[in-house]
Amino acid sequence: MTSARGVEVTADIGIGQLPQAGFDMLILPGGLRGVENLSKSEAVCKMLKDAFANEAPVAAICSAPALLADLGLLQKRRVTCYPTFADKIKKGGGKLKNTHCYTDKNLITGRGPGAAIDFGLNIVTFLKGKKITSLIAKDMCLQDSETIIPLIVSS
Repeated sequence: MTSARGVEVTADIGIGQLPQAGFDMLILPGGLRGVENLSKSEAVCKMLKDAFANEAPVAAICSAPALLADLGLLQKRRVTCYPTFADKIKKGGGKLKNTHCYTDKNLITGRGPGAAIDFGLNIVTFLKGKKITSLIAKDMCLQDSETIIPLIVSS
């Protein structure tokens, strides 16, 4: 696969080879064309519906929360997304939050490329806890890494 910016990525295995259980989290990358392609995959849509039905952790950034809205998975969920997808989120029943990153129970969403670090650190906090996140933020030389941790909002 080649990204919109020309970055080539090769999957280790195809989606049909993935185990149906045992995921720590489903993470959806952003990017309009990529999300359009994800939305065309019956396997991806089924995995997302199953994850929400089982309250499994899901993370989505940029335009990816719009896919969740299209699938009817954002009813009364608080999310953020790339600004041009705000109406789609609202029409899909989501409650839009005007922030870089937002965590609502088992759902983490990020606004866009500028939120990638916050998004990643929120994922680490969800999966590994605040202590590990703090160590990673410090090792990344993030200024005042202690302020990164409160970005997590639990419901």
